[in-house]
Parts: sequence; structure tokens; C-alpha cells
Amino acid sequence: MDEVVKVMKRVVRWGISIVGATFLSGCATYYSHYGSFSAENSAGEVREFLLTWQTADYPDWWWQEDRSTPVTLKTQCSEREVRFLDASHREGTQSCGGDTYPIAWCGTDKLDLVADVAESGPEEVPCGWIQSGDAKSITELGGEVQLFMRCQPAQTTVGAGDEQKNMDYLKASAVPYWVTVKKAVRGSLQDRPPQLGTRICKQADS
Repeated sequence: MDEVVKVMKRVVRWGISIVGATFLSGCATYYSHYGSFSAENSAGEVREFLLTWQTADYPDWWWQEDRSTPVTLKTQCSEREVRFLDASHREGTQSCGGDTYPIAWCGTDKLDLVADVAESGPEEVPCGWIQSGDAKSITELGGEVQLFMRCQPAQTTVGAGDEQKNMDYLKASAVPYWVTVKKAVRGSLQDRPPQLGTRICKQADS
């Protein structure tokens, strides 16, 4: 009899553990966000661009705040990816955008140069930033965002011959790029960001 009681207790404990794990993992709803558009890169070539990020949305009654990945900007034919961060991704360090540009890309010294496309001086703004209404974090971005680009690459390619790699990205502009963003539940049929084609890249290399 005692052995049966012990077995039943273990079963109950396992059941509670499974239910608890299921409950905790099911608190958040996971989403993919993506938007694509055509524009010129800094070399003046028309290319496709893709903005992507992911979020974990928790219900209002849950103790944990919503989370996100950085926003990544990919450029067709280029191996360079630009990443926009908010305060949650900076581990307490000050952003180049400060409170004025809370979702910003700071650029990399010697790789990114300020282009003269804005009225304010280069020390006053980051290399790029994203706005969407009053959003102060990536989790607050809506279905349409404004993408601001101020920098240009010091070199659009690196290496030589067969080892040459394209490192270009979206052309700096005095006006923002408007990007419509789709939101899809992770793993759903809609969770399929468009692929950046490579045919035009091969034509450019020939």
C-alpha cells in the first residue's frame, strides 16, 4: 500500500511539473515581423531590402515584459546586415540615439561614414533609426514604420577577385523610407518573409 501511495505521489508531481511547464511556455505569443521594399543602395543600384524582427508578447496580467530581437535590415546582393537596437539590447549602455532616437543603429567606426543628407550635425544623430508613432521600443512598433538612414559604407566591397564581397546597404536619405510591416504568428503559414533573390547579383558580377 505504501508503495502505491509513493507511486501516486510521483505521478502527481510529474503531472504538476508538466502542467506548470506548459503554462509557462504558453504565456507568451511569438510573432515574426517583416517588411520588404525596393530602393537604391549607396552605389545607386536598385535593390530589394528586408526588415525583420521577432517578438514575444505576454498578457497584461503576466509579470514579464514583452521581448524582441533587434530589427535587422538586409540588402539584396550584400553580406552586410544593419541592426537597430533599443534599450533592452544595450545592456545599460547609452545609445548613440539617446532618448530622441530610442531605436537606433550606431554604425561602426571606420566602416560607416556620415552622409551629408540631414540638417543636424553628425554628432547629433545616429547612423540610422526607426520610428513608428510614439514607439520607444521595438515591441511597440506598429504596422508601418519610418526608416531613417544617414550613413554610407566607407567601402561598398571588400576583398579582391573571387574573394570580393559586397558590403553595401540602403542609401542615405534626407527623407525617411516608409515600410509596411506584416505581423505573423511564429510557425504559421503567414510566417514566411520574402526571400531576396540572387539572379540580379549574378548579372551584376558578370
